[in-house]
Amino acid sequence: MVTGHLKRPSGNTPSEREIHVRKVEISFKRLSRDMGPRNWTREDLYDRQN
Repeated sequence: MVTGHLKRPSGNTPSEREIHVRKVEISFKRLSRDMGPRNWTREDLYDRQN
């Protein structure tokens, strides 16, 4: 479903692609949450799994 949604704008006219891009940007802004400061490293995450 997500792949289809992301591929759909590529086959449309430039104005339609812009509309789709704006809708995705709005969705990201609406659905994103503040997770606080990133005070961890990738290595920290791998250490937790072991």
